[in-house]
Amino acid sequence: DQLQPPDAQRGELHGHLSADGAHADDRHRELLQSGPGRRIDLAGGTLDIWPLYLFHERAQTINAAISLRARCTIQPRGKRGLTIVSGDTGRRVDVAHWSELRDNHELRLLGRLLHFFQAEGLELHTRSESPMGAGIAGSSALNIAVIGALVAWTGQARSDAEIMQIAMNVEAQAIDVPTGVQDYRPALY
Repeated sequence: DQLQPPDAQRGELHGHLSADGAHADDRHRELLQSGPGRRIDLAGGTLDIWPLYLFHERAQTINAAISLRARCTIQPRGKRGLTIVSGDTGRRVDVAHWSELRDNHELRLLGRLLHFFQAEGLELHTRSESPMGAGIAGSSALNIAVIGALVAWTGQARSDAEIMQIAMNVEAQAIDVPTGVQDYRPALY
């Protein structure tokens, strides 16, 4: 079975395909959307980050999922190369090849995700229902939305644990700070 991201909608530009109805050759005609929710902290904060919880006996982090969503849409570009469009920031990045996306642009997290998946020939649009910097894991929810969409787009099979590990590692590289698991769980489940 192919992994489908939460709230994913897969289909051709005119009509829908079943989850297993797409073949690699058809993928360039598809439109894919993903939009998981996010979380708010109630207590505990950064105690989910290794190794911090090792220094606090019986540490707990309590949070709740909320319905504000981070959304992404992937569609074919019609030519090689990649385009990233952030609806929240109004920024756009166009590159000829995924290898150009590691560090050299304004949309670092999104670029690193496309770099990780070695994506080609697509346009990625993102938007969030909460304001940037609100402290409710918006970037983490967007991260999970994009990973889920890229997993489905590329036809890769990834477990939830693998998706969470990719999200944590890529975001830590993008922001140069360690990340914990609490920000990703509500968006993933």
